[in-house]
Amino acid sequence: TMEAAYILVQEHLLHGLSVLKVSCRTSARQQEVLMHSDMDQIINTRRQLEEKIRAKVSKPAERLCSESVQPYLGSVLEEMMEPISSGFLEGRQLSETMMDRASQDVLQGAEYEDLKKVLVDMARPGLLSCYQNMGSLQDKLQHLQGRFGFFSITRVVHSAQVDLQQLMKNAAYTFQLLLCRIIEDKPENAASVIEKAKHRVLKQYDYDSSTVRKRIFQDALVSITLPFIKDNLSPICKTELQTLEQNIFAEYSNFIHVENVYESILLEILDKE
Repeated sequence: TMEAAYILVQEHLLHGLSVLKVSCRTSARQQEVLMHSDMDQIINTRRQLEEKIRAKVSKPAERLCSESVQPYLGSVLEEMMEPISSGFLEGRQLSETMMDRASQDVLQGAEYEDLKKVLVDMARPGLLSCYQNMGSLQDKLQHLQGRFGFFSITRVVHSAQVDLQQLMKNAAYTFQLLLCRIIEDKPENAASVIEKAKHRVLKQYDYDSSTVRKRIFQDALVSITLPFIKDNLSPICKTELQTLEQNIFAEYSNFIHVENVYESILLEILDKE
């Protein structure tokens, strides 16, 4: 029967998963033992690798950044700021509106269930318009695709949308805590106390939003410029990087990756710009 077949397949998959878990745990323990016993050698090997890569790529990478990346960073950043910042600003305004609504309900003596619904809505607001603002970033940067050769920054946009959603949840949670405390204390100047609570939440939102947006802008700049730099340096570095990869001891290959070291050096150079 269909049910018997389903159970048979499920048992087979569960057995395979169990075997895989045991294998992964065994491998992880072996790698951990090796890492602890050979830590000094692993660190020295990585340092030597980094020195070789840095000696090879630093000058051409710095020249490429100064000539073909740095002159455009200002305009790229300017293009990014408007859609991302407007998305976070709209989220702030929405949060403030919903806090005002909850405040009025409290001051007018609304039933707890009605207030609870407002607070739940505040934690899960409709952010479609905010998301659309952020999504317009792809179109705004389209004219740069020819210069830098990137295909999409969808990952950056999605990350910004997730960050906004989290900020809204944080604001709702904090305001709910403050509001519940006010309801319990029943102060005479409830309106003033609630207003202060709202401003406290918005102040925290502004601080967190600023921090998050700086990271988003940095991630976006890296997403746009790092592939461009790697593509342009490939004719110079590709063969040597492959040779260096082959020279790493096989037992250390799980701990040291040439591509990761190479990329970290390029990111250091980009950070200076």
